[in-house]
Amino acid sequence: FRSAPEDFPPDWQQWFQAVTAINATVASIIEDEKISKAEGNAMADQWARLHHELALYMREQGTPKEQVRANARARLIADMSEEILAAAIEVGLDREQLTSWLENQLEQDFVRMPYLGRHHEVIHQRLSNADDHWEGNDLTDINYLACAAGYADVVVGEKKISEYLKRVSPRVTEGAFVCRKLPAAVEHLRELVG
Repeated sequence: FRSAPEDFPPDWQQWFQAVTAINATVASIIEDEKISKAEGNAMADQWARLHHELALYMREQGTPKEQVRANARARLIADMSEEILAAAIEVGLDREQLTSWLENQLEQDFVRMPYLGRHHEVIHQRLSNADDHWEGNDLTDINYLACAAGYADVVVGEKKISEYLKRVSPRVTEGAFVCRKLPAAVEHLRELVG
């Protein structure tokens, strides 16, 4: 990431890097390109099919757990390659620095990223279970609910995604209370308010 001015106090230097990273992330997410609903659905269905095929292939090949994790990371990098490149440019990383980060730090940094850490872990869990069939709407569920679970206080979701988000919570930063039913969410909010 872009370095803070050297005369900044240590707290300000960390703040500077955090703000720079957030700005880069937001800039990479905001997209002007519009696609039709049919085209979007087709892309989501293809995404799901490719992930399911990979899960089946890895099971058939007896792929070791550490390689399944690496494949999940590679899929996420491929899915977000344009956004990663835009964020790297925004924070001033050159090609060599970006390559080094992807190869040496990304796995550790994922853990500290509330949204991407969850996204990565859910993809990894799903790829580890070839019996779990992927559908196009999984793309939406994983993206939006992983983001919400990283930053909100409470997230209500369908059974499958909620269970995956709960399962990955020990491996990521603290996040939302995840549940499947609105009454559980309301009860949790009441407890928070006191």
